[in-house]
Amino acid sequence: MSLHKSFSTRAPVKPLHTVLLTVCSLVMSLHTVLLTACSLVMSLQTVFLTACSNAMSLHKVFLTACSLVMSLHTVLLTACSHVISLQTVLLTTCSHVKSLHTVLITA
Repeated sequence: MSLHKSFSTRAPVKPLHTVLLTVCSLVMSLHTVLLTACSLVMSLQTVFLTACSNAMSLHKVFLTACSLVMSLHTVLLTACSHVISLQTVLLTTCSHVKSLHTVLITA
């Protein structure tokens, strides 16, 4: 009987069980909040990576456009160089014609 009495004088187990269940419930709620936060961070990371990918694509387009403009600039410079060379040939020819004209007039 003394053994039975020692158990009966203890505090009931039910309030401790309720406290443990409440703590577990709080831990599970915190876990859910953390999972939701992680999900939001992952979504933001996806948005950021997509934005970076788009920026890189735009950068490639810009670099390609710059390369094309530089190529066109080179073509135009080459054309100008040829025009200047042709102009020099024409001026030299005109000078020779003028000299020949002067020789013919004096002769």
